[in-house]
Amino acid sequence: AGTRRVIVGKPSTPTPAFSAQITAVTLNPWWHVPASIVRESVGGLVRRSPALARQRGFVWSGGQYRQRPGPGNALGVAKIEMPNPNTVYMHDTPDHSLFDREVRALSHGCIRTLDVVGLAEALLKGVKTRAEIDAIIASRIYTTIPLPRPIPVYVAYFTASAGPNGTVRYHRDIYGRDAAIRAAWIG
Repeated sequence: AGTRRVIVGKPSTPTPAFSAQITAVTLNPWWHVPASIVRESVGGLVRRSPALARQRGFVWSGGQYRQRPGPGNALGVAKIEMPNPNTVYMHDTPDHSLFDREVRALSHGCIRTLDVVGLAEALLKGVKTRAEIDAIIASRIYTTIPLPRPIPVYVAYFTASAGPNGTVRYHRDIYGRDAAIRAAWIG
């Protein structure tokens, strides 16, 4: 499936480290807006300008807020289903220009993934063709396609990686986790 640029959680809402199983791909997903984002922005939009909120695809009742599938949906056109206690998953985004930034710690914890449709195609190989995936996306109909068998995924946080010729590359510790690790090793 190759490698892809991602956008991860900002320092105030970091992407957790965890393992899960990819079980399905959802095309044209509904976005179930987390309570923290309702408090931060969506709830205010609904109160101040309900007509604009509806225009942007938001629906609400009984304290639950969702956003309809469509081009402005916060999850974009595809979501990789990987059930986990953190409710974190990989998904598209309507703002692909964010992938051009050097530092891409901008989300509320989920992993926005560049070319998530290409990833979906690789995950669904033998189940759906790219043409079938594109047709479902064009339909704007919410569709979940199970994988034939789950695929493990590991979300990890590293501030160092292997470089060319055995060198080590160091990366910014955007979540400030290195000090605790150093203290645990040094004692």
